[in-house]
Amino acid sequence: MKKHFLHLNRLAGLLVVCLALTACDPNPDPDDSGTVPPPPPNGKRLVSMTKDKGGHQVYTDVFEYNSKGQIIRVDDKTNSSNTTYYTYTDSTITVRSMFSTTNTTYTLSKGRIVRSSSVYYSYGEVTSTYENTYEYDSNGCLIKVVSYYKNGDEDETSYDVFDTTIYTWANGNVTKVSRSSSYDNTETAYEYSDYSISALPYFGIPDIPSVLAMQGYFGKLCRNLIASETTIDAFGNSSTGTYDYTITDGVVTRCIDKFSSIYTFVWE
Repeated sequence: MKKHFLHLNRLAGLLVVCLALTACDPNPDPDDSGTVPPPPPNGKRLVSMTKDKGGHQVYTDVFEYNSKGQIIRVDDKTNSSNTTYYTYTDSTITVRSMFSTTNTTYTLSKGRIVRSSSVYYSYGEVTSTYENTYEYDSNGCLIKVVSYYKNGDEDETSYDVFDTTIYTWANGNVTKVSRSSSYDNTETAYEYSDYSISALPYFGIPDIPSVLAMQGYFGKLCRNLIASETTIDAFGNSSTGTYDYTITDGVVTRCIDKFSSIYTFVWE
């Protein structure tokens, strides 16, 4: 029995572009330590995700897990240079790829990410560094992200705040995301369906790296799947969009976004 409903989320969540990557051994040894993620929905794990646009396959990501159920590799079958590796310890998560000039390390406290550092290189020299700090409320919900930036290998005191994001929660869901920066200010309001987030925890928190969020590293996930979102920019311009989802046997198997891209999810 298939059910259809509308949902909107940013493509950044689907593409995982928020994650910064780095050059590495193409066959790194997985590290089995770290936080045990929540159980997969209905005993199933997300094993692949395919994006098609205009009849053309954009990418197919295949997810590999370790013995603890942590995602240790996301393999892009259409472009091996986009393959991403995840290494876990009790206090950090490192995200990297074979052919990138970026390295991102996430710092954990009580099983949640509280800081991230992304270092960008060019010809062996540090060109820039981005730092994020993450704040949670007493319920374990993400409520604030502050982003910092500095050029080259300048000292710690040279960091500048360039982006602050505030998450507002109600009834177990993120109802508003407010972002302020030196170049833009936006506010996005979310409405939710009656369907549980267990149908697709990949979309557990808006605008947060999905691979790590679905494993519980950014605190609690939203309770329900988003039905729609409306964004208002600094000039008062607004836009609203929806996604069409198909649920089969309790999990999302297909999504059509507002750009007519089609996403197919495989669970096992």
